[in-house]
Order: sequence, then structure tokens, then C-alpha cells
Amino acid sequence: MKVYLLLHDEDHDATSIYGAYSTEEKAEAARHLFVSCGTLPDVLEMELDREYDVPEGCSGWRVRMHECGEVFCYHRTGPEMTPGQKPAQGFPGQWWFEVWARDIDHAVSIVNEKRVAMIADKAWR
Repeated sequence: MKVYLLLHDEDHDATSIYGAYSTEEKAEAARHLFVSCGTLPDVLEMELDREYDVPEGCSGWRVRMHECGEVFCYHRTGPEMTPGQKPAQGFPGQWWFEVWARDIDHAVSIVNEKRVAMIADKAWR
């Protein structure tokens, strides 16, 4: 079953939920009632009671690593991440990776292996 949320991004630190609706049509109809600062809230479709396939004992981690192996930053993510996706390039010479790992040390170890493989494949640019 799907649910449709009306969301307004107050700033990058907070998002308000204006309503939850059982159909997209109801969410779209209500959307125009919540005009805020000249912008309409977004309608986000979500699966109700969605289950995630997370390896046992792991959390999602997003790690940004430089070609030399230096870790610039990292943070835990939610279960909605997709660790199988291609890494995203950040600043020149740096890439973002998403991985399932037990802790940050495990995440860095996994990302370092991916970095070495990308360099060997000449995919790191």
C-alpha cells in the first residue's frame, strides 16, 4: 500500500510534513492549500510498512575518499541507500561511495578496496 506525503523543505536541516494521503489525487488536491513562501510542497510517494534488505549487523555508510586513500568525510545513512550503485564523483580526485558496513572502520576498508579496484581499472578520474 502506498501513502502520499506533502513535504516542504524549510531549510537543509528541517523538512515539514503537511499531510499524508491515501491517493495521489487527494495529495495533489491538498497540495495547493499549503502554499508557503510562494512555493508548493512536494508530493512524495512512499510504500507503507516497507521492509529493507539490510545485511544483519550492518548500517549504511556514505564515505568520500581521495585517490590517495584519504577519507575526507563520512556519515551513516538510512536504509533507503543503494550500495550497489556506481560511486559519485565529488571534488576532483574524490569519490562518494555507499556501502553496508558494521562500523566506520569496516566502511573505510570496503571503500578502500573499491578505490584500489577503480584505480587498477583506470576508472578513477
